[in-house]
Amino acid sequence: MNYISDKEPLIYLFLINCDFVEDDGKILGNSPAGVAYKDRRVIFYYSSEQIEKFSKEELYYLVIHEAFHILKKHHARHKDLFKKSMMLANMAEDAAINHEINSMKFGYELKVKMPEGGITPPKEFLREFQRMGNDAIETFRLFAWMSKKAEENRQKGLESFEEVHNKKTGERGQITQNNGNGTFQVRKKDGSEVTMNGEDLIPVIKPSKGEGGSFTPYNGEAIYEVSFDKHIESEEQKEENFEDLRNEIERQNFADNIIEQATKIEEKIKSKHPGKEVGNLTRKIKELNKPKVNWRKQLKKNMNTFITNNSYLKDKVQSPVNYPWDPRSRYGILGKHAIEIVHKVTSYIIFAIDTSGSCFYSEEEMKTFFTELDFAAKELNFSRTGKILTMQWDWNIREGLKEYKRGSWKDFNLRGGGGTNPNTIFQYLSEKATSRGSGYLFDVNGVRFATKNKKELPYLVILTDGYFFRLGEEDLGIYKNNPKNILWITRDKSNIYPKEKENYIQYT
Repeated sequence: MNYISDKEPLIYLFLINCDFVEDDGKILGNSPAGVAYKDRRVIFYYSSEQIEKFSKEELYYLVIHEAFHILKKHHARHKDLFKKSMMLANMAEDAAINHEINSMKFGYELKVKMPEGGITPPKEFLREFQRMGNDAIETFRLFAWMSKKAEENRQKGLESFEEVHNKKTGERGQITQNNGNGTFQVRKKDGSEVTMNGEDLIPVIKPSKGEGGSFTPYNGEAIYEVSFDKHIESEEQKEENFEDLRNEIERQNFADNIIEQATKIEEKIKSKHPGKEVGNLTRKIKELNKPKVNWRKQLKKNMNTFITNNSYLKDKVQSPVNYPWDPRSRYGILGKHAIEIVHKVTSYIIFAIDTSGSCFYSEEEMKTFFTELDFAAKELNFSRTGKILTMQWDWNIREGLKEYKRGSWKDFNLRGGGGTNPNTIFQYLSEKATSRGSGYLFDVNGVRFATKNKKELPYLVILTDGYFFRLGEEDLGIYKNNPKNILWITRDKSNIYPKEKENYIQYT
């Protein structure tokens, strides 16, 4: 501990704020370690029998791994995932953490080695999201992907697993044949084959083999041998009331205070020893804890600004009240005068949704976005300030302008694969806009409205991953002179236009 005090103050502070509790397997099961938080201290459970087998490099890796769970506030951030599946949530958290540690550069001669059984993002996952790079490796996305794979494996059955366990006999082996009558042929460890009842068999989930190992999760009963640590807080909650709000706030403050203290220690060390390499982990954890763009808040802010600026139209009408004297008349004849009034007008907001399947990496992500759209539609309808229209596109227009009703998204035909070409959005709207006086008239699919002038077009929100040929000003059609009314919600901003900050919300 003294050795790392001036090299990685963050880990040093984490350790001196831990109470180490030896576990006999009641809490950890087959795992060597796990952490929880109670009374402003970290409870670090460990199995001495297993930890004794660790090299110093593996032990240091384990400590960093457990510290990340606390310092990244995983217990608070992911509690909803653990309610759905403790096994998959723990695997998703661990895969993300281990990837981060494996990609880090450590100063001095501090070396780390991932202990056997450590899970990392599976090769299938990395291939599927290779365009996103490291942005894809995030607990929620890993959990959604793993949940989908788990369901696929459940449907495939026991044959999809390398090893099964007989609950009655304790024997393990590999299924070689499904007999079709509820029994299986199983090759045991000694090479002999026996017939076993399928109801007695459960999968054995093996650890991944190094970086990007294989992944065979199971949504149901299984023997879990996938990680070298265990998420234990849910078990603690039953006795210690970990859902208490005060404790939740204290726990998050605890993590923030440790990071702040580590930063101050590092500054002192550097001031006394200029050029000294110190605090790689503190910089990394700060970077990882940076809040993601709150696209919900940004979307609401942009829509409210548009509605405020476009839902009220000033006009002048003749006043029903007369001046006692008309100031323009030398004879003092009573006269009318004009007063300024405000007309309430309807604002139209168009959501152009990329249906190629690349926007949403899981059903949860899709539901999250459209739940926000449902709230917006409800609010606009209630206040009578506007209407939401949708259009679906990928390489072509899949569905033209259509008024959005709450829950309409359930009927959307979102498909996987295929290319995207946002030019088709602007071409379509330009074709459907008929010049009428100083503005445009839109009359399509029962949707009919006019704009005040040609520079105040409907607010156009485009949801896409951003992976397409680069756009330019000439591609915007009727929006060429009105780019401020375009808002991109995109994963990648390099190909969109315009690129001003107020014109896009980047999300991962």
